[in-house]
Amino acid sequence: MDAFTVLFDGAKGAASLAPLATFGVALVAYFAYRQKTKADKRDQWWKRAQWAIDASLDQEDPQRRLTGVSVLVHMVDSDLATAGDADLMKILSIAIQDEELEEEFEDEEGGSGVDDPQDISQT
Repeated sequence: MDAFTVLFDGAKGAASLAPLATFGVALVAYFAYRQKTKADKRDQWWKRAQWAIDASLDQEDPQRRLTGVSVLVHMVDSDLATAGDADLMKILSIAIQDEELEEEFEDEEGGSGVDDPQDISQT
């Protein structure tokens, strides 16, 4: 009977730890849920970033291009953007805006901005 008493006391001790174990499992599940939610949000952020990059490089639709650049600029401020992501979006938006300004300047000048070789030889 002595062994039975020891087992019974051990079972009572283990039963008293059950609520703590349940709390531990619930805590792990909560953190796993938060991590998955954040990963899903980052995945959606990258899908939007890819769309914005594609849209901002669209040579055929200036309105879509402007919208894409605007989205890129706004994505920098997202909580989901890491420092590297934000730097990438800034660099892309600046490069695309510079390219757009260069194209507008060339259109206003009426050419590529390079002097005609015949004009140079006459000077």
